[in-house]
Amino acid sequence: MPKFIISLANQTFKNCTSLDSLILPEAVQVIGTSVFQGCTSLSTIELPSQIKKIGNYAFMESGLEQITIPNGILSIGNGVFSRCYYLTEINFPQSVEIIGVEAFSDCKKLSVVNLPLSLKEIGSNAFIRSGLTNIVIPEGVSVIPNGAFMGCVRLKSAILPMSVLSIGSESFKGCKLLSSISLPQSLTTINDNAFAGCTSLEIIEFPKSVTNMGRQVLYDCENLKTVTCNWIDPVEIKDVINNKKTVLRVPSGTEIAYKKAKGWKKFKNIETF
Repeated sequence: MPKFIISLANQTFKNCTSLDSLILPEAVQVIGTSVFQGCTSLSTIELPSQIKKIGNYAFMESGLEQITIPNGILSIGNGVFSRCYYLTEINFPQSVEIIGVEAFSDCKKLSVVNLPLSLKEIGSNAFIRSGLTNIVIPEGVSVIPNGAFMGCVRLKSAILPMSVLSIGSESFKGCKLLSSISLPQSLTTINDNAFAGCTSLEIIEFPKSVTNMGRQVLYDCENLKTVTCNWIDPVEIKDVINNKKTVLRVPSGTEIAYKKAKGWKKFKNIETF
């Protein structure tokens, strides 16, 4: 490839299934949309340090096993690594601020990612059905978007920072091994089915900062033993759980209020603390 090339046009190597290696000139600054999409034999590639932009779906459905993103990249576009079934490692620089929609969806072998401290925004379904076993969201991210970690059946723990204000619909739905999650005191909104189907979840505590609760937030959390609420005045919910054995823990003196409150009154076992 000529040394003077600074940009790879959209779909340049799309579906080149025999392409197994490529040396990019150091001058390359832009990788266009779907450039390496469907390059199933391409297991590794070294990105030049001058890269400023990686287009949407650039490596989608490729054979990549590992990749290092150069410093200076601000955004990982939509679907860039989607369906990279063999991707096990990605190294982020401390410049990435945005991870796009479905950026790592269906990356089944991607078990660990160290998100950069520079990160501010995660797109919907960013890691849906990936192989993550744990995730630490850095301070500065304010929204866990819809479907972000949905179907991550190996995910065991998630740590959310104090900057998080909202957890989107189905964001952790179907994370069957998720056994613990600590909700930050900054959180105000939990949307529909956020933790539905988290069958290993045993304990959860809702901070008093939460003012909006969606439907079936804990639906099918069949092993949930304790739900702790910190509100003096119960937040209105339509439904929250379908496990009649779960104990609801509420502040002392509020038991009667919870027994009358819509949704919460369905709990058969209420204790105070």
